[in-house]
Amino acid sequence: MTVAIFDTAPPLETDACRRASWLRWLPSALFAVAAIARQATTWLDCDVSWLLTVGERVLDGQRLYTDIIETNPPASVLLYLPGIALARATGTTPELMTAGLVFLLGIAAILGSARLLSRAGMLPGRSHPFVVAAAAACFLLLPGYCFAQREHIALLLVLPIMAVCALRMEGHSVRPTIAIFAGIAAGLTMAIKPHFALAIGPMILLATRPYRSVAAWCRVETVAAALVVLIYGAVVLTCFPHFGADMMPMLRAAYLPSRAALPRLLATGWFILTAASLLLALTIAPRRATRTALGLPLLASAGFAAAALVQGKGYINHGYPALALALFGLALAFADGRRNVPGRKIGVFLSIVFFGVSCRMLLETPDYSQLVALVRKAGPPHPRMLTVGGDLAVSFPVVRWVGGNWVERQHSLWITANAPAIHPTDPAKRAELARYVALDERMFVADVTTGRPDIVLIQGDEGLRWIASHPAVAAVLSHYRHVDRIGDVIVWAA
Repeated sequence: MTVAIFDTAPPLETDACRRASWLRWLPSALFAVAAIARQATTWLDCDVSWLLTVGERVLDGQRLYTDIIETNPPASVLLYLPGIALARATGTTPELMTAGLVFLLGIAAILGSARLLSRAGMLPGRSHPFVVAAAAACFLLLPGYCFAQREHIALLLVLPIMAVCALRMEGHSVRPTIAIFAGIAAGLTMAIKPHFALAIGPMILLATRPYRSVAAWCRVETVAAALVVLIYGAVVLTCFPHFGADMMPMLRAAYLPSRAALPRLLATGWFILTAASLLLALTIAPRRATRTALGLPLLASAGFAAAALVQGKGYINHGYPALALALFGLALAFADGRRNVPGRKIGVFLSIVFFGVSCRMLLETPDYSQLVALVRKAGPPHPRMLTVGGDLAVSFPVVRWVGGNWVERQHSLWITANAPAIHPTDPAKRAELARYVALDERMFVADVTTGRPDIVLIQGDEGLRWIASHPAVAAVLSHYRHVDRIGDVIVWAA
């Protein structure tokens, strides 16, 4: 017997209801339009801006992990190549094309997943528009400054496998083509970051629980996902050998050990809101959250939260998928026809508060206008640029806004910036870290010498002290003049 995700009574089939049915889809359209308007009036964040720059240089023939250094595996760069290539073919910007492709992906994932569930009778008529509206709010509007981030794209790719798992839980058959597509999307999600298996694995486990069979793990979608991961691994080994040979030792020494303490991670805004939303959803609908497909977004949220904690950085983009799925699951917990649930009004109020606070946290964007104006005034039309400091956001997206050319092989002095927070007890590891810090300086000096930047962005007084304390750096920058300071960013020009 099939059990719908929502216990919603079917609407009365009156002429008035049919004439007004389009109104139920109005919130979905409004959320989508608001998301488009938000992205049209702002920009993609620093991480996406940097990865677009990396992608452009790769398409121009530079070698990843040799000519240009990126701390993430190749999938983080490959993900943005289609948008860059299409932008070059159409004469638009990579930012515009990338945002457009992600919007299309989001709309397709939301509507396609909802249609699958609706056809199986798991989304009764009254619930369907509400679920789509909640998805549009959480997956298109809420991302804000994290829009088109790898985590945002990964979340959208998770939606098809979530829908397939929901159908499996309720005993529905799934067409092989749909299962393969969902499996490929899940495999791509884990290729983006292996940590995301923590979100996908529990959903598959929950979907196979009713069958009590190991064979249920070998369904078409699971095999497809595994094949994608294996193929991606082979591509990395054969096409990007320098990632394993050169970058992994560097990351183990100078990146992975630099992480926030667990209490600090648990005190971040995204984690508190995620935990509160999950707890409220379990309080409102405990039976459906543990026995029906409603548990899938809640499980995936917990998995994404675990993945963010494993990464240990505490960045808001790492926490976005967990927060978005928790809020979406919370919305689904209220999507039933019963109005006499104890505490329902308080729960609805808290849900609105949680969503509002989340929007405030994610939709806020830094103001680069003064820095952009200063760089344009101090440098030539297309200035060559680099940065002194460990913060990627000092230079990106500013360098792309001014039409600049990035002449540094890295996005920042991230090794130098991370080193003070790493305290290896093993003398060999201390020596290894020192070698990489020295390499950071040598690469910077070489980039200044060969790239001849017109503009140097310096990360505050700490950046000035670093220059002064390294004679080779001070010598190569000796002919630059101080222009001005905007906040914590100091601008030097040739």
